[in-house]
Amino acid sequence: MVRNPDEVEVPRSVLERAAAFAAWYSKARGAPRVEVHYCHARDVSKPRGAPAGLVELRRWKGIKVAPAQADEEPGEEPI
Repeated sequence: MVRNPDEVEVPRSVLERAAAFAAWYSKARGAPRVEVHYCHARDVSKPRGAPAGLVELRRWKGIKVAPAQADEEPGEEPI
């Protein structure tokens, strides 16, 4: 999650870094590149009766990144 209270455009580098962290903590951690969807919080909803963790996105964009831990830059090989 990237907080943006002023609703200004978030720099691409911030989106890439946040997406790389999200990819690292997903089941796709071992993949070389992962598509991560991002959207405004107002565009996220949980369908009634859906299992925990399942959400619907009304509007979203995607970004492809390499999974990265918090202490490394995206695209960098882990030590």
